[in-house]
Amino acid sequence: MPALDLSAINQSLYSYVSVLEEARKLRVQLKELTPYLVSCQKRQDTIVGRSTRCVQQNHLCDTFSGQAKEKPKFLYENEHIYSINELVRIHRGTLVKTLGKAVKEGIRHVLQCSSCSSKGLFCGCCHSPKAIFPFEIQNTYKCPCCATLSHLSCCSGRCPICQM
Repeated sequence: MPALDLSAINQSLYSYVSVLEEARKLRVQLKELTPYLVSCQKRQDTIVGRSTRCVQQNHLCDTFSGQAKEKPKFLYENEHIYSINELVRIHRGTLVKTLGKAVKEGIRHVLQCSSCSSKGLFCGCCHSPKAIFPFEIQNTYKCPCCATLSHLSCCSGRCPICQM
């Protein structure tokens, strides 16, 4: 399936087309949610029949672990890659709704699942005992260099470890 890298075409495109920026942010969240959903122990338990806690989330978890028939990996691997079909769906207004629903469902799963929620991280600046997650993009800063996660309000967008 042919795909376009929008950041290579025009990096400022997101600032001119608000729905593209909204889709990009949702895809960043999906990218950050994916490791939690792929490695979910509760999801693994439901497959072998030992637990029913995460049964409602199986479709979402299966989509991210590659068990689903359609594997739209580019949706959660690179926030800048779009197929022509996805650009049409953005124009029609359906992609952002679909991504929003997936993000909402994924976040709900991670926060409610004991296996996933135990993988939360602590702020690299204030070391608050309340876990934070990299998919909370409106409140956190993830260093592009060393991947340290901090509250935006604590570190003002600078990494406490490498100062990037």
